[in-house]
Amino acid sequence: MMKFDIAALLQPKTFIYLLIGTGLFLLQTNNTLAIIELAKQNEKLREQIQMSSSMITSQKLKADELHSIHNITQEAAALGLTPSSVPPVELEP
Repeated sequence: MMKFDIAALLQPKTFIYLLIGTGLFLLQTNNTLAIIELAKQNEKLREQIQMSSSMITSQKLKADELHSIHNITQEAAALGLTPSSVPPVELEP
């Protein structure tokens, strides 16, 4: 059976290997945490985009409703405008 030799860990070469290994482990941990944070930000942005898209769709439907001929006719009638009895004139290029 082999005994654990603490003196081997204290040699400069082994210490440097442990230092490099620890550095790589910390770098990987930092990268993992950065990826998790970016994923959270990405999810927040997706939610904001979805909300904006819903609001844009709602505003587009409202604008289409306001531009409908029925709505324009009602607004014109409310202002006292009536349809003309004179037929429209068509211009040819």
